[in-house]
Amino acid sequence: MLVPILLKGVQSIFDDAMNVVEAELAASLDLGLGPAEALEHVISTHTRVIAERRFVSNVLLEHSRELPPRLARRALQRQSSYTARIRKVYEQGVADGVFFDDDPELVVNGLLGMANWSYRWFQPGRHPDPKILGNLFGRLAVNAIRRYPAVQVEVPSAGESDEPHSPTARAV
Repeated sequence: MLVPILLKGVQSIFDDAMNVVEAELAASLDLGLGPAEALEHVISTHTRVIAERRFVSNVLLEHSRELPPRLARRALQRQSSYTARIRKVYEQGVADGVFFDDDPELVVNGLLGMANWSYRWFQPGRHPDPKILGNLFGRLAVNAIRRYPAVQVEVPSAGESDEPHSPTARAV
């Protein structure tokens, strides 16, 4: 069990990290960004905060079960509220036809999990600056769930084309 004096420090550090990502989420929503831009910004910031605070992230993500029940409930409430707001961005993107339609909880937890896991392997000096990493993960996240028009490949039957094996693609 974490010693009591560390608990106050852990809670303070958790609050600091959550304040940063919550403020960035609010800023994304206040800017009137579309769902794709807002989600990219949020995942980018979330990843950057994790990478900049690797050791804090380790404590929070690995040892949250060791927190006393009162602190654990408070942390879970903040995380749940934060995740729910990101889910709404995803759901708006689905409604707008920007993102594919799937289970919002699984999609958002998957995207945040990608960012959260970076504390385990990210190494300053070996990997890009946390902001560059964040920007990359933001793009990866949005492109992973972006809804693209279906592409149907038509292969002309023999005699319909002058060139053998020349498929043509068209959006459907």
